[in-house]
Amino acid sequence: MSYLPPKWSIPTDVKWIEVNGYPMAYQDRGAGPPLVLVHGSFCDYRFWPDQLEPFSKQHRVLNVSLRHYFPELWDGVGNDFSFAQHADDVGTFVQKLTLGPVHLLGVSRGGAVAILTESESRTRGANRLL
Repeated sequence: MSYLPPKWSIPTDVKWIEVNGYPMAYQDRGAGPPLVLVHGSFCDYRFWPDQLEPFSKQHRVLNVSLRHYFPELWDGVGNDFSFAQHADDVGTFVQKLTLGPVHLLGVSRGGAVAILTESESRTRGANRLL
């Protein structure tokens, strides 16, 4: 199944990039060492609104929405929703944007995704904040 280009609307304050054949939605704020925010199971990139401004004062904050989370309205079809797929997507996201070493901040599912992402050496040198 092809997801490209996105078949759903992308909010105006959100960008997207092709990651492993999927249009990964993200917000990009600030400048400095990159900080990638990874949401939990029952939320999406909108989980972090109160953190974006303070974190972006010292970091480039990249706030991702994992595969099949908002803004996509997923119908549950397919077999590409897993911790491993999400970790691969985050690692590819970091590589495609040539971010170098990053800080990965994950909550709930995002914490597990951050651990898997770093353990696969896709983001070698990453600092994980769980």
